Amino acid sequence: MAVEELVIEQMGSRHLDEVLAIERKSYSTPWSVLSFKNEIYNPYSIALVAMLGGAVAGYIIASYRLGEGHILNVTVHPGHTRKKIGTYLLDLVMDMLRQRQCTVIYLEVRASNLGARRLYERLGFREVGRRKFYYADPFEDAVLMTLDL
Repeated sequence: MAVEELVIEQMGSRHLDEVLAIERKSYSTPWSVLSFKNEIYNPYSIALVAMLGGAVAGYIIASYRLGEGHILNVTVHPGHTRKKIGTYLLDLVMDMLRQRQCTVIYLEVRASNLGARRLYERLGFREVGRRKFYYADPFEDAVLMTLDL
């Protein structure tokens, strides 16, 4: 798969069935439909889907306020991992946050998710702290990471 095959679209209600299916396959405590709708309709959020062959292959949600960006959710369909879809979505959203005058981006990631942590580090994020027991099922710390733009 070449990144050129991806079609990026604004996430909308029409994508939610596929997004929710991916979310449930990927996480022990998936976001609810209401959580996604809150971000889709939030004027300070960016919600995008990466379409491959007419199906959702991945998605990203970020918010921004007062010069700060926050990556809330980035997920790739389990059948499409290691195809650079997550990297592409992150690069795109980082550029969009720069355009919205953000000077820093932060995110939380499960401490045990070494693959995601390495990806974020390759993109320039650095660990700045921990949020104790941030995640449930199983309980786990979140690593807080930031990127100065």
